[in-house]
Amino acid sequence: MPLKLLVDTCVWLDLAKDYRHQPVISALEDLISAGEIELLIPQIVLDEFARNKDRVAADAARSLKSHFSLVRDAVTRFGEAAAKDGTLKALDDVDHAAIIRGEAVNASIGRVEKLLTSVPPMPTTDAVKARVTARAIANRAPYHRSKNSAGDAVLVELYADQVAADRPTGTRLAFVTHNARDFSEPTGDQRQPHPDLLPLFDGTHSVYAIDLVGHAERQAVGAPLGHGGRVGHARHMTDSRSPPKLCRPEWTLEALHHRVSCGVTAPLFFA
Repeated sequence: MPLKLLVDTCVWLDLAKDYRHQPVISALEDLISAGEIELLIPQIVLDEFARNKDRVAADAARSLKSHFSLVRDAVTRFGEAAAKDGTLKALDDVDHAAIIRGEAVNASIGRVEKLLTSVPPMPTTDAVKARVTARAIANRAPYHRSKNSAGDAVLVELYADQVAADRPTGTRLAFVTHNARDFSEPTGDQRQPHPDLLPLFDGTHSVYAIDLVGHAERQAVGAPLGHGGRVGHARHMTDSRSPPKLCRPEWTLEALHHRVSCGVTAPLFFA
């Protein structure tokens, strides 16, 4: 049974803006293709990503250009004459590679968009809007701060619908965000949800995470496989056999971490 994953817009944007996150995107693509993850995509996430993707691409290109401009200027001004020409030539080569990586950001944006449009979007219904309004009136998270949190509240209510839905035994849900200020415990461990949101997360069938891969890494540290359900060993297919499904849906985020950290591209299963 797949892990049903609702990911905040900020996470998708962070994945898209840095070419070094492409292994995470690859792992998601593979696990979705293998039927181990099912994305839950609110329409508001699609809209927010579309509004911000050009800014993300421009910021990435600007950051790379600024970095190499500063380094080149420092070499020109302070470098030893004997080594300066060779250093500047090496910087030109690296700058060219950086341009290619900037293009990789555009490729990442395209891959994220393909994931976001791979399933029918979850609409913001009138019922969801009514609950968002009630949440705002009651100053319940994410309305506990002095800002317009309507978009964040829509995500909460859509996720709440998923939690409340009549689903088969063993269904597992996960809500992932990098926006700890609006969703997390305000005075303690930010890996925990805000007290107003605690009823949505039991830690077993519904999980809150502020780091897609880091969450899996934390759960992967502990007892070996078979003791408490934590991942101690994993291996991937090296032959032509059809890969079996992951033994338990609750191990899917751990699988994501393993694939990213080890560079695994083949379907993965546990011993």
